[in-house]
Amino acid sequence: MLSYENILAKEDFRMNKKETNNYKYVRFWKSKIDENLSPFESLFIENCLTKFPVENTANEDNSSLINKLVKLQNEIKNDDNCMKSYYGCSMCRICGINNGNSEYIFNNFVWPEGYIHYIRDHNIEIDDEFKEFLNKIE
Repeated sequence: MLSYENILAKEDFRMNKKETNNYKYVRFWKSKIDENLSPFESLFIENCLTKFPVENTANEDNSSLINKLVKLQNEIKNDDNCMKSYYGCSMCRICGINNGNSEYIFNNFVWPEGYIHYIRDHNIEIDDEFKEFLNKIE
């Protein structure tokens, strides 16, 4: 098992910004306004975004993983190498609340700030590969 301190101390867990092709995008969803996109945006959506979130798809209690994710996010949120913020904010694709304007970048995973809202409030299944990573944390 990995502790948060061990994870944060290891350079290989931090995102190497030059290795952009190694990003694993976790739960970036399309919005309903996807027309008139640039070729880059269309390619990003095609390769990185899933259609729309579906409520109540989690088959298990994710409370321990939610706690691990909250702790990890709190540990890395002030590190410029692990957090990227944008102007404006994302709205929840299900209930419409303000769902943040940042993304976390860690261990070559990139996930939106609001991902935890989808897991906790809408019972969305956590991606298998990301779940595997979280399970390695003590």
